[in-house]
Amino acid sequence: MPGFKLPEVEHNEFGWGPTSVPEQYKDVPFMPYSKSERLGRIADFGQQSGNRGYQ
Repeated sequence: MPGFKLPEVEHNEFGWGPTSVPEQYKDVPFMPYSKSERLGRIADFGQQSGNRGYQ
């Protein structure tokens, strides 16, 4: 059976989440977003293109 090791949990007394950015994510760009932003249909594979009225 494969083992599972719990990751180290950092204590943050000023909020939640990690206190520092891990090395592998230091240079990754980040753009904040809001749930109210309209994204549109990026990839809707649930609908067939010819039968839009018959779902």
